[in-house]
Amino acid sequence: MASHEQSTRLKGLTLERIALQSEDWLSVINAIDFEELEYLNLKGTNASLKELELLVHRITDGEVPSSRLRKIRLNKQLLDSDDARALCSTLSKKSPLMEIVGE
Repeated sequence: MASHEQSTRLKGLTLERIALQSEDWLSVINAIDFEELEYLNLKGTNASLKELELLVHRITDGEVPSSRLRKIRLNKQLLDSDDARALCSTLSKKSPLMEIVGE
């Protein structure tokens, strides 16, 4: 007999205050289901510009539905570089209602 359980997708994901190796960040970011995600919190993590670039690529490459994602929280220091600001600008163009907060 087939099960008719309905899966529930995450609406928010907080990975606050964790430190991962670069290859682990790759696995985590690639595993995130952006279809229903509205909020992503990476504040206090060791996510670097490389991880931000991967995140932006996943959201803007056209393969991942991201229209529901409205807020991303990151470390303020991460957003201080010109490269990070350019990545955030790319995200803003893809999802104008998205707020990227550096704290």
